[in-house]
Amino acid sequence: LFGELSAGNDDIAHKSTFRKGRALQLSVKTDSALTAYHHVVTIRPNGDFSDNALYESGTIYFEKKEYDKALASFQQIASKFQQSDVIADAHRMIGETFLAQKKFDSALSAFRAAGKVETGNPEVKNDAQFQEAWALYKMKKFSDAAKLFESYARRNTKQPQNAEANFW
Repeated sequence: LFGELSAGNDDIAHKSTFRKGRALQLSVKTDSALTAYHHVVTIRPNGDFSDNALYESGTIYFEKKEYDKALASFQQIASKFQQSDVIADAHRMIGETFLAQKKFDSALSAFRAAGKVETGNPEVKNDAQFQEAWALYKMKKFSDAAKLFESYARRNTKQPQNAEANFW
């Protein structure tokens, strides 16, 4: 069904191609999903689903440990889609990608950017604060990391990472 609906260049094709990509991604057909997401961004670079297609592409690349490609996808969201529903997620994933590359200064900046997004999902912002503290720890800024871990633990008593934050 999505294949038929995604055949054109109109709004329905744009939405259908994104949905096709999600179905493929959930079926663990990641290369085909990447092709669908690339098509979403190509047919409508500023379309309603282009930011989400970039985000899903980035997560696939991240999971494949293709960090440069993941970073490019997430950074496109950060630069072109500041009002996106996934902007905080994109900044957080930029941080995660930099952490994976051991670029702790850049990771710290990205996690801070995620925390400043006013429309972001509170859980994403909380996770970004935890990861910000972790980046500080990795940078050997132990005092700053401890303060942030403590702040996180006080505000997020029911989060799974609370025990770890209290430990640090």
